[in-house]
Amino acid sequence: MKLSDIPTGSRVFVDANVPLAVIFEEKNAPLAEDFLGRIESEEIVGVTSVVVINEIFHRSLIAEAYRLLGVSPPIALRKLKKEPEVFLSLNESWEVVNDLLKLPLTIYQLDIDTMRSALHYSKRFYLLSNDATHIALMAKNGIQAMASFDHDLERVDFIELYGQA
Repeated sequence: MKLSDIPTGSRVFVDANVPLAVIFEEKNAPLAEDFLGRIESEEIVGVTSVVVINEIFHRSLIAEAYRLLGVSPPIALRKLKKEPEVFLSLNESWEVVNDLLKLPLTIYQLDIDTMRSALHYSKRFYLLSNDATHIALMAKNGIQAMASFDHDLERVDFIELYGQA
């Protein structure tokens, strides 16, 4: 189902790749932007996690350093670690996350019980760690809808996945 198919009033878990599509101006950016606008206008209730916010921040930092330095992402990461003064030239990543935090999003924390559930969901649905964590948080908080462009999540049989073209 598409992001535009999400019914008004729904609680929807927002995966990192949705805001990242806007940030990186990917092909799904217009869909993602409209979706985030629906959260901003409170037409739908957006929820996410500190894991998602962290992923967006991390990927934004690497991408900004990559653009600034004109090197590959792995080299940009190494330079950020070995040459911390590079951080002085970066600004966009913090702005991106601060703008995201201005949205009326509920942001869930990760706890040990949720982590245990994530391990279970990772094995059950063949998911990588972040995706399994998202599913565990959704299950814990009774959230059935997810906005994501990640096809791996189609294997999860108890969520409604929105975002696929």
